[in-house]
Amino acid sequence: MKPLTLIRIASMWAMPILWGSAADPARACIAVSTADSVLAEQAYFTALHAADDTTFQREFEREFLLLLAKPEAQMYTSLVTSAARKDFIAQYWKAANPNPLSRENDWLKDFLRRRAFARKNFPHPEPPFVDDRGKYYLKYGKPLRRYEDFGSLEVLANETWSYENVTRDFIVHFRREGKYFREVQNLIEILSGRRRFDPDTEAKVLIAMARQRASVSPVFGRVFAKWLDLNTAQRHEQSFPTSHLPLAIEWQQPHDILYAAAQLAKSEVAQAQRLAPPSAHDEIEALNRIALHEDYVQFRGPNGSTRVELAVLAPLKKNLTKKFSRESQEVLHLEYRALLNDASFKPLSEDSLHLELPLGVAAAHEFPNAVGKLVLRATPQPGDITVQIRNANGNGLGFTRKELALREFTSAGLMLSDLQLLFEVVDEEEKQFLPTETKQERVVAPYPFDAIRKAWPVLCYFEIYNLHMTNYELTYQITAAQGCAGWAEPGPEFKPDKNAAAISVTTVRPVTNKTQEELLALDLSQLKKGEYCLEITVADANDRTVAVRAQKHIMIAD
Repeated sequence: MKPLTLIRIASMWAMPILWGSAADPARACIAVSTADSVLAEQAYFTALHAADDTTFQREFEREFLLLLAKPEAQMYTSLVTSAARKDFIAQYWKAANPNPLSRENDWLKDFLRRRAFARKNFPHPEPPFVDDRGKYYLKYGKPLRRYEDFGSLEVLANETWSYENVTRDFIVHFRREGKYFREVQNLIEILSGRRRFDPDTEAKVLIAMARQRASVSPVFGRVFAKWLDLNTAQRHEQSFPTSHLPLAIEWQQPHDILYAAAQLAKSEVAQAQRLAPPSAHDEIEALNRIALHEDYVQFRGPNGSTRVELAVLAPLKKNLTKKFSRESQEVLHLEYRALLNDASFKPLSEDSLHLELPLGVAAAHEFPNAVGKLVLRATPQPGDITVQIRNANGNGLGFTRKELALREFTSAGLMLSDLQLLFEVVDEEEKQFLPTETKQERVVAPYPFDAIRKAWPVLCYFEIYNLHMTNYELTYQITAAQGCAGWAEPGPEFKPDKNAAAISVTTVRPVTNKTQEELLALDLSQLKKGEYCLEITVADANDRTVAVRAQKHIMIAD
């Protein structure tokens, strides 16, 4: 199952998390406060896996199916055993977790809160133990706006909920039937006795209801506005019977106009319901407040594995600290973490780094970003990677999560790693707060700027594999940034347009090892500000049809 693209909407009412019901001893009965959400999540999974078939179907399955899109629901219902379906549910929550490095699953935490609130406020005796209002609450949380009508002789008790924060024009109607509420598709269905009307009467009834609900959704506002326009036009005709102004009512009867407006509103609502996601997520804690971005570079690892090196940059000013100056005495305590999961969200590799960054020193050396480096290793496969930075000083947190396909480096043919941008660290103060390492007798660290600065020389590191030749030709060139693809499989040498190359340097070197490490100093002094494509090409010096290349998009700031 792929990670879900979750829609985040406005935060909901704070509610204690309740699992189970004291009135039914067959259910797992756990009650914890909001602060104990980790315990609630553990209890949920414990109860899920321990449930017999009947309890599983009543307590878990019916409400879970409400959250799924049609393809997911079909995949789920194709599973035969309860054990397989339980595993599917557990995997769903892992996939939905916005930050697997957090102790809390924000989506599951939100769902458990919704579940407790819906069962208390919209109860129903049959699974999923909520009426139709509760089903929408489970899927989307608290409505953005809610209209309640307690009914009359002509109209049954009803409600209209608006989820404009999920999808434009997304509204739902409910009609009271006995003790419970049922969803209806048309406002006409809330009339007592389910009376049927001619188009003229139906249009007038719909307009009256739209007027009452004009503040709930723009859908009703547009219908009511059409009614106001029509009234204005009619008054204009009565006041100026000889006017030659073109009036809509000259071509249509008023009830036709109203009916058409009402039908258009119905179609807009139906379209919104089709476009709405199967469920939407409330971002409860809003912890993801620290901006960061990362650069992934892949190399050959030991025993057929792939090594992924991550450079993590987080702006200092107005992100990690409010005051960033040479006079600052504050020392930031930063924790970097990365987690690599497989396609089933089982952990493959994890790394962490703790750095102390003196703000005054960083400002004096003109570092705009805090810089971290993490290394992960796993066998080649599709993966899911989460990167997190935590500022212990202000308890701030930032994270990213994305899919990452680990490259295969076991081929016997000529291969290149990804390209990595570094800079040489010569200042002793900088070595104290940068993640340094030694490459070819140089102390280096990830390049600390989002865009390359000519005053800060940049190094390009990469590795060449399977050099089964006497000499190899190495070319690096920088061209206008058009179609910068990344790495490429072995094949014919790439030949760009002659006029496209801004820099092109070629050298021939003897092969001393089947695996070669290269650290090139790039001279960018003659390039103007803008976007470029850095390309490295390695070829057999005696047979240029045996070649491979790698590319990297770069931005030059000055």
